[in-house]
Amino acid sequence: MPIDAIVDLRGQFGPTRDQKQRPTCMAFAASDGHAAARNKVEALSTEFAYFHAVQRRQPFDPHSGVSFNIMAQSIHEEGQPLEAMWPYLPSLPVNIGVWKPPNHCKPIFRRQYQIEQPAVERVYEYLRNLRPVVITMTISNSFFRPSQDGVIDGNPTEPGVNSHAVVAVGYGKTQRADAVLIRNSWGDRWGLVGHAWITNDYLRPRMLEIGTADLKES
Repeated sequence: MPIDAIVDLRGQFGPTRDQKQRPTCMAFAASDGHAAARNKVEALSTEFAYFHAVQRRQPFDPHSGVSFNIMAQSIHEEGQPLEAMWPYLPSLPVNIGVWKPPNHCKPIFRRQYQIEQPAVERVYEYLRNLRPVVITMTISNSFFRPSQDGVIDGNPTEPGVNSHAVVAVGYGKTQRADAVLIRNSWGDRWGLVGHAWITNDYLRPRMLEIGTADLKES
């Protein structure tokens, strides 16, 4: 089921990255959205964003994920340096007390996120205006296994197994289905070098929130 792309914003980003076994998908998605809004193909520090977001979470638990709202607050108020200032850690240190940003994390970039109720049509509207969209959604087992063409088209009633955050970076269609192109944080061996097409029938009932980074820095 090959897809004919109508909008494809993958060129706004660098290579896809891998969150490994950590619950940091929200940090990756929001960081990518922030980076794209800067109109520069420069990765921002996901570690920095996740660290500050976790500080806001009650109770403090760096081994659990954070909500879109908490991550958005962190990027707006604490901001992010470039990835090279604090590279992503494949796993947290055993002594969590040493987990903190290096002193040289500058410059810091800040940006506000606008979070909305989910609507596929709204995602298409942003993409037509060349603005990537962060999507939080529930995923089922089909999400883990895109087809050879990089398509996720599971049964809409397939049970959800987890919540996840991705970035919508395009949309297109086949002869029988419209689909959104997403950027994931599971490395380049997943899907089409880290991307996949999610049919609207699969995506629509699973969306939780959508959000876009402001075009102007805070």
